[in-house]
Amino acid sequence: MKIALLDSDNKDFFLENCSDFIDEYKLLKPYMKELGADLELINWKNIRNNYKEFDIIFPKRCWDYSQNYPEYLDMLLELKQQKKKMVNNTDLIIWNSHKKYLLDLKKLNLNVGEIIIINKNTDNYFNLIQDFISQNLKSNLNIEFIAKPAIGLGGKHVFKFSKNDIFEKKGEFEEILSQWDLVVQTFFSEIKDEGELSFFFFNHKFSHAIKKIPAINSILAHQLFGAKNLSYIPSLEEINEAKKFISHINPNYARIDLVKHNGKMYLIELELIEPYLYLNENMTENIYAFCKSILG
Repeated sequence: MKIALLDSDNKDFFLENCSDFIDEYKLLKPYMKELGADLELINWKNIRNNYKEFDIIFPKRCWDYSQNYPEYLDMLLELKQQKKKMVNNTDLIIWNSHKKYLLDLKKLNLNVGEIIIINKNTDNYFNLIQDFISQNLKSNLNIEFIAKPAIGLGGKHVFKFSKNDIFEKKGEFEEILSQWDLVVQTFFSEIKDEGELSFFFFNHKFSHAIKKIPAINSILAHQLFGAKNLSYIPSLEEINEAKKFISHINPNYARIDLVKHNGKMYLIELELIEPYLYLNENMTENIYAFCKSILG
């Protein structure tokens, strides 16, 4: 069996700039070989030329897809038309690639914070943002907000704002809206002090968890911005709460980023495409479990 692990032109960026990150391709390859599979690196922009060589397509490191989204989407749809096995499955990847999935989860009464998505190039975007702020100030006068592109990763173009500096942020809103749909969410202040929790599930079975603490004066729990990654042993209750966010779908693998707020676990992001897995050489059983989740 041959598996194509899709990577991108900027494949080395995170490895070079995140001190704790290891090359997951090099980590997984010998385990895959032991399980009877040959794992090969292929740039995702070239896979349409040689997809017939592979049994499984695994788009794990397409870290520039948000800058090339139409081309990326075309690639996914073409491989689906050719009935190639994609892990996670193609429909799930497409659904997860746009932050409107958060609205879908919120409609299922899962714990997702207040959110609005404004379409690209919307003329009255500022009025929509002001209305959203006004509605949420009714419950908390000190609440802050997050803005980000609806298609994006790695913390790019993410910023925090409040009712007091919204006018100062117009340029940043417009920069996002010139390229993508805009997401505005209420900000969970607990992220600054307590950090985010990431839960990893392979074939719906819990594997491991970590805590990510943002750097001082940062809101982004990512090593690119100075965040620290700490080991974390969750309670059974926390694991079950995290699992609710994938209970209605069937991913081979998932990373669920959560924050504790008012005694509940709230979703920050559901990562089903290219999440870093925070595996290491000592986590043999976890690595085997992940490889088996890819092989199906």
